[in-house]
Amino acid sequence: MPMPMPMPILAYDSLPEGSDLSCEVTTEGVRITAANIEPSARSIRLARRAAAFRAIPDTLFGVTGTTFVVMFLYESVNRGRGFSLPAVIFPIIAVFVAAVYLLAWKGRSDAAIDLLHQARSESTVLFADSNELRIEIDGPRGSIHKQFNASSIVAISRAPITFSHWWSAKLPTLRIVLKDARLIDVLPGRDEAELQVVAAILRHALAVPE
Repeated sequence: MPMPMPMPILAYDSLPEGSDLSCEVTTEGVRITAANIEPSARSIRLARRAAAFRAIPDTLFGVTGTTFVVMFLYESVNRGRGFSLPAVIFPIIAVFVAAVYLLAWKGRSDAAIDLLHQARSESTVLFADSNELRIEIDGPRGSIHKQFNASSIVAISRAPITFSHWWSAKLPTLRIVLKDARLIDVLPGRDEAELQVVAAILRHALAVPE
């Protein structure tokens, strides 16, 4: 008589629609896999959306500096004649601001997508059960294999986004905090919804408090 296949024993939240992560739950534990594939349309769309927000301060800095210089030169040329701008300059300013914003967004977007391609050149497997967490990463930088006892893990969540990280457009990651204060960051380039689900799955499997 053929042996029955292992059946899932735990229920978890589903990964967001369009995610290219895979999650397999069996009697042995839970396995989350990020394959070495090109960035999905979903991840590229989210990267471009994030770039649209990061481009706003770039535009403000660029427009403010340029406006200050132009106003200074205009006032110097028209000194003693009264300071008034011709009406035609306002649509020109609007076009200039839009052009600066689009340029900033394009630069931010291209940089973010390049980082995504680098992150997706690695494959990552996370296996967790009640005893341990195993991390296996293979990519251009070589192979990395790490193993941690469940009792040594104190927190699993999305790595906090500081202003410096936001400004430099570093990719979001899943952060694993150990009792000895070591920080392990994995799954770079995943969005907040994916990281929240993966964190919840791993916390459940490893019995780590939220």
